[in-house]
Amino acid sequence: MAKLKGLARLLVAGISLAAAFMATTRQGKKKTAPKLESTGVADPNAPNVLLFVIDDLDVETLQRLVAAGKLPNIKSKIIDGSVNFTNAFVPTSICSPSRASLLTGKFSHNHGVWHVVGEEGPEQFDDHLAATNNGYLPTWLSSVYYRAFIGKYHLGSKHPEWDYYRPVDGYDPRPGMYRSIENGVRAWPNVYQTKYIGDSAKQAIAQRGNKPFFLLVAPTPIHVNLSGWRQRTGQAQASFTGTPVDLAQFPNAQTNGWRQHLVTVDFASGSPVYLWWSRDSQQRDSGWGGWTNTGNVAGIAPNTGSGAVVGWNVLVPSSDVRRQQLVRQTGARVEFYARDIVTNQPIQPWVLTADESALAGTGSLPITGWSAVIFPSGLIRQQVVRGSETQGYVSYVRHRIPSTGQFTAWRFDPDWGETVTFGRLCGFALVPTEGARFVIKLILRRPGAATFEWWESGELVDFQELAITGTVLDEAGLEGAVIDELLDEGDQYRDPAMKYSPASPINRDKPVGAGAAAIGQGIVSEVHPYFLLRPYAEGNWSPIAPGQTYDYGSAGLPAGSLRANRDPNGFLPLSATFDLPRGKASFNRQIDNSIPFYSPAAWPDLNDPVQGNRRQEDYLGRLLLDRMEQLLTLDRMVGEVVDAAGPNTLIIFTSDNGHLIGEHRLSNKMTPQEESVRVPLYIRGPNTVARQIPNLVANIDIAPTLLDYTGLSWQNPVFNVDGRSLRNLIEGRPVRNWRRSLLVEHHQPRGAVIGDRSSTDWRYGLPDYLALRQMHTTAGQAVNDIYVQYYVDVAEPTAVIDNELYRLESDPHQTTNLATAPIPELAQMLHIFYASSGEGSRVADMQGQPPIVV
Repeated sequence: MAKLKGLARLLVAGISLAAAFMATTRQGKKKTAPKLESTGVADPNAPNVLLFVIDDLDVETLQRLVAAGKLPNIKSKIIDGSVNFTNAFVPTSICSPSRASLLTGKFSHNHGVWHVVGEEGPEQFDDHLAATNNGYLPTWLSSVYYRAFIGKYHLGSKHPEWDYYRPVDGYDPRPGMYRSIENGVRAWPNVYQTKYIGDSAKQAIAQRGNKPFFLLVAPTPIHVNLSGWRQRTGQAQASFTGTPVDLAQFPNAQTNGWRQHLVTVDFASGSPVYLWWSRDSQQRDSGWGGWTNTGNVAGIAPNTGSGAVVGWNVLVPSSDVRRQQLVRQTGARVEFYARDIVTNQPIQPWVLTADESALAGTGSLPITGWSAVIFPSGLIRQQVVRGSETQGYVSYVRHRIPSTGQFTAWRFDPDWGETVTFGRLCGFALVPTEGARFVIKLILRRPGAATFEWWESGELVDFQELAITGTVLDEAGLEGAVIDELLDEGDQYRDPAMKYSPASPINRDKPVGAGAAAIGQGIVSEVHPYFLLRPYAEGNWSPIAPGQTYDYGSAGLPAGSLRANRDPNGFLPLSATFDLPRGKASFNRQIDNSIPFYSPAAWPDLNDPVQGNRRQEDYLGRLLLDRMEQLLTLDRMVGEVVDAAGPNTLIIFTSDNGHLIGEHRLSNKMTPQEESVRVPLYIRGPNTVARQIPNLVANIDIAPTLLDYTGLSWQNPVFNVDGRSLRNLIEGRPVRNWRRSLLVEHHQPRGAVIGDRSSTDWRYGLPDYLALRQMHTTAGQAVNDIYVQYYVDVAEPTAVIDNELYRLESDPHQTTNLATAPIPELAQMLHIFYASSGEGSRVADMQGQPPIVV
């Protein structure tokens, strides 16, 4: 009776809230935490808890690979014998807010984290913990559990209450290419990221002593790191003659800008004549002068042999020294020449380099590009590109160690972009940045008979085989190497001659837990070049060795095995099992076949052509297959950690959000479509009754569930959780009342962020929305629908942009929008839900409306 009275009071309050909800911002809705009181008696026999939170894993991709027999560990050690919650959702479908909800049991409107950027981004979680005294999961479980976290945290810089804490930052999983924090110190481990996460998880289990463990493992591979090439329009068509052979770009000390050199070959006289050109710019993206012919081979590079010029580069060891390098090739013979041009000194003669065979790189294809760059630390990176327009191109790199002067062995460069396979490679340059570990790769290519294009991509210089501590270390010695003196250019990536964006407060190079600090001009290097919410895909993506980057070095690992099911270029699958979801009614179709309300133009058809004589869906298909390949290695890691966990372990397997793979012509998350908000949720452990459970559940239920297993009263106001314990459902006990509706919510980023708030920025492609996901039976009628309201700003409930209503029973792929106007009954439920917290949220989620007549 008391609960019914509470519901009545809430409904009455909702009438006024509907007109005034969120009249203040989130910051104006801060809640005072209740006074601490008894939370129950902790159970010393509580089971171990192993919680897997997989990044960006949608339900369909997981199910397809399980059905194909590709995930034997996940299937046998988790799915088989588990409780499968077939209607599990996340209230906010993007990394940081979803992870905050999982750790607090609260909606975004109560913990304050809404996005991955802006003033409501990950750092807001620090503010939430500081402003409340009721903590979060590791705080609540401290009396029982040894608490360990490994993987993607994505929630600010503070991490109280973890006994073992190894957050991993970066989506490039190769050795030395991502960052971790070990014992409060930044480190770049020399092992593949998924193996590092798995090995750390096993180490945490071994160190827990006599206490049960709560271990949260958050791997990132499904996210798929893509190094994006982008075209520099208007830069290639300039006044030079002949066909480009190679180019160089380097800082110009006199102008604090850049200088470019270009070598072309002209066959007008019948024999090849090489011409040298140069031009200058104050900034890299604009202000370039015209090309000026500075001479031919006889005047510029006399006495350097007669072979074809195949490479040209300029190193700048200091502000007054330019080192020119010339590469010639005759048949299989490759010759390298170098000379120094020193300010105010006579030009030195060309010298044939002694280690010419070593400088030739690896492989037998003809050399088509040569470049090198020197960093402030003295580290030198050399890169050779081999191949042809018909044979394709491959790249090899090596590094000279500053402390020893020794070069590492040449190795295959997996960051080389596929863009250059489309047409002829005419030039390649490594451009230094202000940071100590980044280069900009600049490519000149010819896709047609007389057209040339510039393409650019940023790349982190890896630390594999490098002498981080001053001596060349073997692999074992490098695994724990700590790089404490270098800036984290993975987040800074700066160009001294280019003004990218306003300075923003980003917490990067301070001790763990320190406050944010502005670090000058910078751009975000963590780009999500997926198909994007607003899919302006240009087809210029290059995955970083998909499937192979998580290799454990074991012949038994199936990493890369799906690549046999692709066409020769690695784009289209040869098996429907691994193809795009073409059979879904929503695939390659706009919502209700209308222009989306938040887009100024129609979303492109997936069959639309893009650069490289391909289609939009070619790249989307490749992304899907790349994601699938990452799951293969993830399966290996999951199996190893589950084995280490042992008996009496409650295993929870879920994701932070789903992912669209071409449905509604989209490929990302954040939207209220099922593919975005629905996630896998499997739970297996002591006393679980294996079966499928159709109840409407969410990741806000995980925290109260673990409180329940610990013996604590999850309904106590001290915790103030918005979710519910799943324990009775897991153990097969009857549940009288359950959630009938779930709030789904999203904020466009607030405040200044790094980057351009433009129409093509994926972070701003979607406006604010609130959605009500209903699943119940009311008045004898089954209800399975979602109602969405979009706003200019959710703080102004009258500023509604559009409405959506989908009946999932009859329209499972959400292709027919039934809402032509706001639906007052559902809108009121949304507003009440959004203004609620704790027990109020659990009262609000018991509301339900029979099918609305529209």
